[in-house]
Amino acid sequence: MSIIDTENIIVDLASEKHFISVVQQLIKDFNDEEFEQRISVLKLGQLEEVIEEVSCYLSILSSRSIESFSQLMYVVDMPEKILAPFLSTGQRGWKDFTFQVIKREYLKVLIREKYTN
Repeated sequence: MSIIDTENIIVDLASEKHFISVVQQLIKDFNDEEFEQRISVLKLGQLEEVIEEVSCYLSILSSRSIESFSQLMYVVDMPEKILAPFLSTGQRGWKDFTFQVIKREYLKVLIREKYTN
């Protein structure tokens, strides 16, 4: 699997360029050495593993410190309309929420790509 469809915005990580850029964006924004070690070894075609690593990291962070989790969501630029319902439901739907985080990172990559060329 290399495509995630979330609310009509398709995240296509089939291209090596976009896959690497999204992984690098995740590493930059998450700013965690252990996460970086785990995700930086993943290769094109391992989207499920990326999703799993992001999901695991977010889950651990949210249970350890809601303040750190909130700060990360600010860095990721997660919209309140997505974050608030997730938090109010007792953080159910990790997979969907993880897709939203990856989508935000993907959008950062696309915007940077569009406006730096």
